[in-house]
Amino acid sequence: EDEDLCRKVEQLGYRIVLVPKAKVGHNHSHTNGDEKQRRTISLWKRKSDAIFMLKNTEAPIFIALFKIIQNHIRSYFSLLIRFRLRYFFETFISDTEFYFDLPSILRSRCRKKILVKESIGSQL
Repeated sequence: EDEDLCRKVEQLGYRIVLVPKAKVGHNHSHTNGDEKQRRTISLWKRKSDAIFMLKNTEAPIFIALFKIIQNHIRSYFSLLIRFRLRYFFETFISDTEFYFDLPSILRSRCRKKILVKESIGSQL
């Protein structure tokens, strides 16, 4: 998510700077939570990573989508082999929601390309 934000900021023409003395604190941590909370965060991260990949890849969309599907299938087999059926179903349902969100994700990707072209055109 931080990388996605930085890319968007740069595309808008702003500069990203590093401030070595800056400190960031978190009021909570998912490592201290219970198993259900860690699992929920893991599923959010899985979906976020897939969305980031689709929105920011330079590869053709079908190749990026193929890699995401391939990773999803691998994780399903891994969960099934270890008899983690509850996690398998939770993961499958979360991934299904991601696939239903695909049209809006792809529209967002198209809007991003248009914004980049417009910002490049205005800089010329």
